[in-house]
Amino acid sequence: MQFARHFEELYNHKFSELGVDIGLDENRKIWIYEVNWHPGQIFIESRWARNAVMYALYVAKKNRRKKGDYR
Repeated sequence: MQFARHFEELYNHKFSELGVDIGLDENRKIWIYEVNWHPGQIFIESRWARNAVMYALYVAKKNRRKKGDYR
């Protein structure tokens, strides 16, 4: 709960749920891999992925080399 409060203060936002992926190493040290503000929400993840792909295509087209351009 302390982590959730810190996260809300850090982003100045009240989250209704948080998903935290953690791991434990051989020295029993806890590691946080990632934090999701709406864990398991496929529609949000797919919308994010679609936007990321669309942006990558935009950048690729914008930076497409012209014939004879050897940058």
